[in-house]
Amino acid sequence: MRWIKSIAGGRSQLYYRLCKVDPFLHTVIWKDPFACFATDYVTKQHDVDAIVTFRNPWAVAASFKRLNWSFDLESLQARLNELDLSVPGLSQLPGNQDSSEIHSSVDNGNRLWHIIHSVLLNWKKKNPKINFVNLDNLISDPIAAYKMLYCAVNLEFNTTIENKIKINYSKASNKTQPSDRQVHDWNRDISKINQYWKNLLTQAEIDLIQASNNDLWQKLQSECLLTKVNSNKSLPIE
Repeated sequence: MRWIKSIAGGRSQLYYRLCKVDPFLHTVIWKDPFACFATDYVTKQHDVDAIVTFRNPWAVAASFKRLNWSFDLESLQARLNELDLSVPGLSQLPGNQDSSEIHSSVDNGNRLWHIIHSVLLNWKKKNPKINFVNLDNLISDPIAAYKMLYCAVNLEFNTTIENKIKINYSKASNKTQPSDRQVHDWNRDISKINQYWKNLLTQAEIDLIQASNNDLWQKLQSECLLTKVNSNKSLPIE
């Protein structure tokens, strides 16, 4: 219930409190999509490494469409401007010209993706403690990707960890499409997580995202810890 959440706080606050009272806790992994705007500060203030995982913009926009999500981007941009984190060219991005062909949530998710990753890329160029990981790499070649990731943050990668990764990635599932309005569907095929957008987005929506984020997508991939040697760094449109 909303009134309970307003008093006790959300899930992130709950986990934070649990971490504080756990005497056996030594390592905390903070997984929060909105924590991205604290990435640069946290790495410098606490001298820690940050792992930034990202999905292609079509997959993100498709999730927004499936869940009918929308965020107040004007308010977000205003707050970023106050912190001197404005995103150049945002106003020139292609917009939602035809609401009958482009879902408003797709337009919103596409713009939010552009804002977040523009800020992160700018920080990454100046901060070696920020590490980029493309989820496509984790899906297509998990062992190589995780080895590179562990090495980047000075963690030991051993056979126990490797075997756990193999088990997690070998779980079979015939479910390629996530359930409607279900944020986390743990039963779907992990290899299709970043592909189901092809059946959900219209051609107009695909074209909008391509026009908006083609250059940024390529730049992000070039900064990843692991980029497949034979991969095409352009937009994943077949």
